[in-house]
Amino acid sequence: MDLTLNNEGACGVEQVMLLGSFKYGEEALTNGKTLEYKIPKNTMLTRITLAIEDGFNGTSAKIDIGVNGADGKYIANSEVSAPQTVGSVNKLLYDVVNEETTVQVKYSDSGSGSNGKAKVYAFVVRMPE
Repeated sequence: MDLTLNNEGACGVEQVMLLGSFKYGEEALTNGKTLEYKIPKNTMLTRITLAIEDGFNGTSAKIDIGVNGADGKYIANSEVSAPQTVGSVNKLLYDVVNEETTVQVKYSDSGSGSNGKAKVYAFVVRMPE
């Protein structure tokens, strides 16, 4: 299910939003793919979820979710213990986002991969300005 914020102006209510999806073979993935949606300004990021829908079968597969210059800011590849397995990685955070933030994902393997697909969700609470 793809989600966006139900009511972006609702303060103090945790909401879930889809930041974007990615799949094996996308050209930009090794250099950092920018996800489709941004984390809104004046929010508290409470959790990031990586939902693996189709396992990444590359040897030594690594997935990082972060921002430009800090690849694993939200989920580091060491926290994704089984990228080849369908499932999810949830990371609890307490990150105040003062400016609209673009999230990116990076993927790498030893060159032997052929498939994989995932989505990234953010759980946010709007804060008063």
